[in-house]
Amino acid sequence: MKESSWGMGGHFEVWKNPEHGWIWPYISGSIKEFEDVLDINPNPNDWEKRILKQIARELLLMEG
Repeated sequence: MKESSWGMGGHFEVWKNPEHGWIWPYISGSIKEFEDVLDINPNPNDWEKRILKQIARELLLMEG
């Protein structure tokens, strides 16, 4: 997932300061695991799609 520029001053640096920086390895790892799951199962059934959508929502909340 690419960094965005919606931080203070229009860049990502506000989120990479020491106060927030500790969490990013965990977030990045979670995103990588999610991408790996998507690669393993490119054609999920309806139940799996529902689960994957929920995981995606949780990842977005975690990034917030």
